Amino acid sequence: TGYDIVVPSGDYVSIMKHENMLEPLDKSKIPNFKNIDAAVLARITFDKGNGFSIPYMMGASGVAVNRNYVKTYEKSWNIFGRKDLKDRMTMLDDMREVFGAALKDLGYSVNSVNPEELQKAKAIILGWKNTILKFDAEAFAKGFAAGEFWAGVCGKRFQGIRFDQVFRRGFFHSQGRRTHVHGQYGYLEKRQK
Repeated sequence: TGYDIVVPSGDYVSIMKHENMLEPLDKSKIPNFKNIDAAVLARITFDKGNGFSIPYMMGASGVAVNRNYVKTYEKSWNIFGRKDLKDRMTMLDDMREVFGAALKDLGYSVNSVNPEELQKAKAIILGWKNTILKFDAEAFAKGFAAGEFWAGVCGKRFQGIRFDQVFRRGFFHSQGRRTHVHGQYGYLEKRQK
């Protein structure tokens, strides 16, 4: 491909390693690697020992609630089933996040492959689909700040909104949040010869 460094999401590391698309990192050429918090490195499951990747950032998905419009709420994924909030909520357009939330809401692992558990999660998601306005990772921050959205899943990073606006209004990590090392990672990719 001709790339020396690529910056994909962490989800693709396993695939890229399996497809032999990555060169091992020479950490002697990355002197600041030693400054990365060991707790962050311990959370990385897709590249134990960081042989092919270096974390760029760590974050968590959670639910932001505008308490100017939503006076009371349960700190759980059940908020997305509330009919009184219909068309005032968003969820990320990321099936891992959405399915993970539904599976955890049911008490299952986010990695479940059990067909019965997946069908139950699908039913929950279809219920949420009736009350949320859209699945969108891009417009939430500005829509939330403007009062268009009253609740929504947000993660990775907030674009166009200050953190104090979110936390002053209400933010929680529900049981089943997807806390992870994520975002972008730097990889040295094998050059096609």
